[in-house]
Amino acid sequence: MAVQQISQVQVRRGFLQDLGQLASGEFGWVIDQRRLYIGNGTIAEGAPLEGVTEIMTRQSLLEFYTGASGATGATGTAGMLDFPYRFKGVQGGYEVQTGASVASPIVRTLQNKVDDVINVLDFGVVGDGIANDLAAIQRAIDQTYDRLDATTDTATRRIINFHPGVYMIFGELRLPPYCVLRGAGKDSVIIRQGSPAATTSIKLTNSLGANDSTISSTGGITPGPVEIVNITFDTTFTGDRSLASAESASNIRFIGCRFLGSTPSPSANDNSTCVQISSVFLASRGVFFTDCDFYGMSTGARLTDTNLLEHIVFEKCRFSDHVNAIQLSTTKTYSQVGLRITACIFDRIQREAVITGSGVRGVTSLTNSYLNVGTNYLSTLANVGNIANIAPITSVISYGGAASYSFGDVFLRPGDVDFTLPTIRHGAPEIISIDTSTALRLGARYQTIGRSVLVPSGSVNYVPLSGRFMSGLIHYNIERLNRYRSGTITYAIDPIANTVCWRDSFTEIMPTNIVIEMEYSTVATTSRKPVLVIKSAGSGFDPSVITYDVKSQDYKQLTDDVVANPVLSSPWP
Repeated sequence: MAVQQISQVQVRRGFLQDLGQLASGEFGWVIDQRRLYIGNGTIAEGAPLEGVTEIMTRQSLLEFYTGASGATGATGTAGMLDFPYRFKGVQGGYEVQTGASVASPIVRTLQNKVDDVINVLDFGVVGDGIANDLAAIQRAIDQTYDRLDATTDTATRRIINFHPGVYMIFGELRLPPYCVLRGAGKDSVIIRQGSPAATTSIKLTNSLGANDSTISSTGGITPGPVEIVNITFDTTFTGDRSLASAESASNIRFIGCRFLGSTPSPSANDNSTCVQISSVFLASRGVFFTDCDFYGMSTGARLTDTNLLEHIVFEKCRFSDHVNAIQLSTTKTYSQVGLRITACIFDRIQREAVITGSGVRGVTSLTNSYLNVGTNYLSTLANVGNIANIAPITSVISYGGAASYSFGDVFLRPGDVDFTLPTIRHGAPEIISIDTSTALRLGARYQTIGRSVLVPSGSVNYVPLSGRFMSGLIHYNIERLNRYRSGTITYAIDPIANTVCWRDSFTEIMPTNIVIEMEYSTVATTSRKPVLVIKSAGSGFDPSVITYDVKSQDYKQLTDDVVANPVLSSPWP
């Protein structure tokens, strides 16, 4: 029926118990519960149901979700969040069975279901890049993980989600055991340090909040496990600070995170570092960085081994714009660290990409790409052919302790340019490394890869060797149609007289008519190198193929170590 006329709006007021039947279109205001009703009218008038209908207000909506309450605060009917909920899974095409039988499904309240997901917005975080979110984020962490409880309950082992945004903090966040922080993808969530006085942005603590010398005396769970996923930490401040600090921590995982400083191509070490891992008070074990980025601080990752630092892994990470990318030191004479660096990219590193102190053992670099490293930022793809522009200032990898390895790594810097500084420095015995542009290196001994040279008939050919090979053995084989020769050249360089002494010992069944000699001559203006001179007889002979390798030692390499227990020492003669 169409509305013909509105002649008067009637409002009845009173308590809910006295509301009664309202006339058609009549309002009833319940003053004791702040609720509004309207009369339905009669069925004869066309109403589908006689009685009254509640008009939703802010108050009734609140009570709808949380439960109605009487004038004295007594609990009334249950709110929607207390209504039963059960998972049906109809998106899978059928209704799933959640209980022991179809007739007895598992039922939860809606409030319990909503609490499955925790978001920092629930604790008053703003995330606008202006407001100080430190207290709100810390409140979310403390309330979720009950940090001040010595026995962190398993029920508190939850995930805190960050809505995309920029979260300013003026101070440091403290992360207790079982803390899990999760963003929405790389660079979706940025935690930005806004205080020049803060020495770190996040610091791991034990279950009682300790992270210093009291960490071993306060009891409770040691720092970790902690997991941080898809969160960026950045700062505009330089100097003695870090973005993340883990002391005496175990089972730590950073996945898809970024640690961003503000200094492109830093030229000096100002003690700033993206991440700091140490074991000053207790051991640190099992710290993993996967698909993480490190940028713009003097050191990408600084590791300090005092008590025990064990099983530290960087996998599929990128380091850029550092003085040193990964730096590991120890205060012990023997430290089996177990640092593993795998499938990472190092670019724009002024000095060493990886540098370990004396006594640091068990470091492995595997299938990494070392691009612009160790040449004061000059070793770029644009000038890789210009030797003068990429003279090294350091090694790319510098191992100070034994039992360390480099396998399958790729180096942009050409090996032959590196006359005084090896690409991989062996500071101790029992180090194995492979640089395909130079050699396989076993401790202080080099073994080059086999190379082949096609020698035309009637020609003189000059094959330079590495400038660091000042003495050694050259094993070679010659194939010329059906004639074969196998030999060894023993040689030594006199760098003062610029001469080379050599001897060629070989075996052949039929003469190959190949003469091999050695010279010590200038190949480039910056260095002199030992050179193989290969002379081939002229007409009547086919071209020949010479395959050779060199076994030598690096005459620039310092003594690996001191013999602590010689078998016998006596005066001589």
